[in-house]
Amino acid sequence: MAETKKQYTARLSKERASKKMDEAFGEIALEQLEKVDPDFLSLLHQVASKRLDGIERYGAETYDELGSKGVFVDVNRKHVRLKRHFWDKEVLCSEKIEDSMLDNVVYIMLLFKSYLHERKIQDE
Repeated sequence: MAETKKQYTARLSKERASKKMDEAFGEIALEQLEKVDPDFLSLLHQVASKRLDGIERYGAETYDELGSKGVFVDVNRKHVRLKRHFWDKEVLCSEKIEDSMLDNVVYIMLLFKSYLHERKIQDE
């Protein structure tokens, strides 16, 4: 069942309040990550940038109506592309393999987010 706009707004308000509580922890975690694995932190920034670009283009609620199954379609599409590159050694011309990997990280995170949301609704 799709989330209504009112439910979505209420959830965002709750998430923002939770985010404020987590900010101190988040800053500490990012500082620690920057010290031990700055390359990973750089990748996280690229993932966030990619997600924000997607929101700007398509909106934040793109997958809400179809849920996990809708997100999984994109995960699978990118997975097939990555398999063709890494296992089958095909030369893929339509987009850089780095872009496909970055897209898939975003899709996996959206899938996880959708899954957690659906599980929460089932548990209520």
